[in-house]
Amino acid sequence: MTVAVHRHTFQVLLLTLAVILGPAIAVAYHLTQPIDAEIGSFSIAQAIRGLLGALMFFSLFLSGELRLLKYRLVRPLLFLAVWAVLTVFASPYPYQHIVLAVKMMFLAVVFVGALHLAKERLIGERWLTTCGWVVLLTMAACIGFGLITGRTVGVYKTRYATAGLMSNVGVSAIMILSSLPILIRGAAVSSAAVAGIGILYTSLFFTMRRSALIAAAVATGYSFVVSLKPLRARIRWRRILVPLGILLLLAGIGLNTPAGTDLMTRFRDLDPRGGTGSDRYIFWRISLEHILHRPAHAQLWGEGMGSIRDFLKQSYGMAIPSHNDWLDLVNAFGLCGLIGMGWWYWELARFALRLRDQREGLFQGMCTAVIILGLMSIGTGGTFEPHWTLTYAAMGFWAGKTVYAIPTRDDS
Repeated sequence: MTVAVHRHTFQVLLLTLAVILGPAIAVAYHLTQPIDAEIGSFSIAQAIRGLLGALMFFSLFLSGELRLLKYRLVRPLLFLAVWAVLTVFASPYPYQHIVLAVKMMFLAVVFVGALHLAKERLIGERWLTTCGWVVLLTMAACIGFGLITGRTVGVYKTRYATAGLMSNVGVSAIMILSSLPILIRGAAVSSAAVAGIGILYTSLFFTMRRSALIAAAVATGYSFVVSLKPLRARIRWRRILVPLGILLLLAGIGLNTPAGTDLMTRFRDLDPRGGTGSDRYIFWRISLEHILHRPAHAQLWGEGMGSIRDFLKQSYGMAIPSHNDWLDLVNAFGLCGLIGMGWWYWELARFALRLRDQREGLFQGMCTAVIILGLMSIGTGGTFEPHWTLTYAAMGFWAGKTVYAIPTRDDS
């Protein structure tokens, strides 16, 4: 009994550290990452995350919960991880294959770890909510520090965009956005959750990341609409409408500031009639045409991780990814990349729909996760990065709370 208690405590501690240390690890990564990291150089942040992943893997092994393949939501991640390893020697950058496989395994272990702990009732809603607030407030403080000290990213033709202590504004936006599903989960009955959403939007505003703001707005709007009918009798309207009114007022004021003007200029660039979406429309077209017209063997097996950067450097003049997970993985892994991505979002949507008639609020939270991951995968990419740890932990937690309470034959 004592051994089991210590083991469970160890598992909860590891998962908690993996979730709430995300911002600190991301900051450390951008402060310590060497220029040649893509060819295998050492990073302290990568080492910390790898150690946490290995320890979580070991703790699941000890608890007998390491049968990852029995969870439907994890299978697409494992499929892509295995394919990345199998094709490692056919890629111009084999190290990137190993890194992707490790990232997939890390997120899979986080998901299963949260599922197992929720199933055993070793963690509850308070744990998840606390983790969400810790990550959100840490990132909000990071953004505030950037604004106060004038530490802006120097991009987007504005002096207001900031990543705080980081050098990558995209990572900051992801870390902020990762807490939205948890806040949406409680927004119908908690004014604190609505206030948290206000903090989230304010922080995202100063990252100037259009994709993150669009994903947040679509997910919030959809969740609000689907919540109205089943939850209208329980919604504390006065506690919701007052913070919501304040949020809308602040939004109106913010959009009429110089920072708001700069942000709206960026949004106007999304109009394909006169803008290029920061040149995304150009390199999306180049990447898609390359994929459609490459040899048959490349269509089936792909060209390896990193190959899209080389092609865009030749065709576009910059060695960058396509900023679209679908294009990046299909270019890298061919048909198997397309199957893996489609399978992943099919399982996410399937699980979300399954929650619709089972648990109020969880459906909204899971739909939010699916929407933000789906839109971000199209608009900017990077949905398999560890910066999403909180979101993956939330999905695993909800699976653990519901799957084992619902009679089923085949899945998680």
